[in-house]
Amino acid sequence: MENVLSQNGLGSPWIIRCQNESYPSQSSNSAFTTTEKGKGFEVNRATVLGLRSTGCVHAATSKFLSFIGLAPISKCCWAVQTKTIEGEVRVLLEEELNEAAREVKEWKFSLGELNCSREDLVNAVVDAGVTIDASWCSRGWTATDVVIAAISVDTGKVLDVVHMSSSCSECKKMEKRRSEGDLSRLEYLAWLNSHDSNCFLNHEGSSAVSQNIL
Repeated sequence: MENVLSQNGLGSPWIIRCQNESYPSQSSNSAFTTTEKGKGFEVNRATVLGLRSTGCVHAATSKFLSFIGLAPISKCCWAVQTKTIEGEVRVLLEEELNEAAREVKEWKFSLGELNCSREDLVNAVVDAGVTIDASWCSRGWTATDVVIAAISVDTGKVLDVVHMSSSCSECKKMEKRRSEGDLSRLEYLAWLNSHDSNCFLNHEGSSAVSQNIL
C-alpha cells in the first residue's frame, strides 16, 4: 500500500504487508526509483534535471506529467530541487575548470615554457591562447540566454564559462507591479538596490549581433 500522506512529488514510501494471517507483519520499503535523498526523493531530482535539460519550466513539466497520469511536482519541490542541482553543478563545474587549467600548465611546463618547478604549478600564472565560442538557448532574435566558453588552443578543454542574459524575470515582475501602482517609487528603488547584485540581466543588444561578433 502506498503511504499517500508521506508522498513527496513523484516519490512516496510503500508498506508491504504479508497476506498470511499467521504472520501479521509489515515492513516499510521504497522502490529504488524513489529512494529518499535528504527531504525528497531521487526520482524528483532526476525528473527536474531531465526536463530542465530539455528546456522545460515548471508549467510545462506539470502539463507533461498530467498527460502520462502522474501527479505534478509542486512549485516548492521544483524550486528546492533546482537549487540543489544548481549547487552541485557549480561544484562539479569548478572542479572541471580547475582540472582543465592544470592540464594547460602541465602542457606548458612539458614544453619548457615555464620558469618554475612542478610544485609551483598550482599557483603559477601562465599565458595561454584561447578561442571563444557561444551557445544561445534559441536561434534568431528571440534568444535571451547564452553560455560563452573560453577554450584552450593547446588542449581543446574549456577553461572558463560565463552565462549572459538580456532578460530578468524578477525585474519584469517588479516593473509590472510598479507600472500597475502596486509599488511606490521608493519601494521599487529600495528593491532595485537590493536586487542589483542578484540580477541576471548582464547583456544588452541583439543576440544575432552578438553571434556575428563571436
